[in-house]
Amino acid sequence: ASMLIQFVMENGPPGPGGLPTFGPGNAMVMPGAMNMGMGGGGSCTDCIKQMWANTPAFSRFIFIWSFTIYLLSYISVYVLYALFLSPQLVLYQFQIWRLFTAPLTHPQLLQLLFCLLSYLPHGMAAERQIGTVRYIARFFMLASVALLMFTLACGVLGINQYSAGLWPMFFCDLVIECMANAEQVTGLCCLPVQIKRKWYPLILIVIFSLLFPQFDMWFGFFVGYMYHFGLFKRIEMGTNTATLLENKWPMK
Repeated sequence: ASMLIQFVMENGPPGPGGLPTFGPGNAMVMPGAMNMGMGGGGSCTDCIKQMWANTPAFSRFIFIWSFTIYLLSYISVYVLYALFLSPQLVLYQFQIWRLFTAPLTHPQLLQLLFCLLSYLPHGMAAERQIGTVRYIARFFMLASVALLMFTLACGVLGINQYSAGLWPMFFCDLVIECMANAEQVTGLCCLPVQIKRKWYPLILIVIFSLLFPQFDMWFGFFVGYMYHFGLFKRIEMGTNTATLLENKWPMK
């Protein structure tokens, strides 16, 4: 841990050799994803207010805290150090909270922006579909499982990588969304190519892996399929429980 602290203090937030960084190509989102709620006419301020008003509660939470953590890292680099996922710190110092804080931790502004632009349309669509309480439970359940698998794989295989950001959850939710209508045809990013939706996540993650070889997003990809095939049915929050909690403060 002392070596990691020294590295962060001497070099600032890790770049390409440490925490994952991604380029503009990562901002691609699925065609047909639910829009941000912008209406026609009115000023830019009115559009922003309408967009924010139509954003579900947990999606707002992700947006606010992702930006807050990033801005706090300018005050102290220890903020990033305390929250990103280091497999070594989880395995050998039992800092389990990192499994839950890593998705909201972004060490670079471009990564933050592209993660939010890519993830939020899918997250908002899922939250509207299943409700805020169930989506919160699903988000942290799938994120923690994916990052735990990533942590164990790094420990067993001796891979020295970190995880920070929403990319694992982006691919997890993308798989769930696409497999819900697997045979539907959609465009491949901005290319004049039509493919079935069931192939979209696989093709996209292969492209990402060739450009930005980061191990953690593959575990989000696999966990998305695990969820689709019902492996989380026994531990997933039920509709009745979620409805009961939705009617209580502060969710009401």
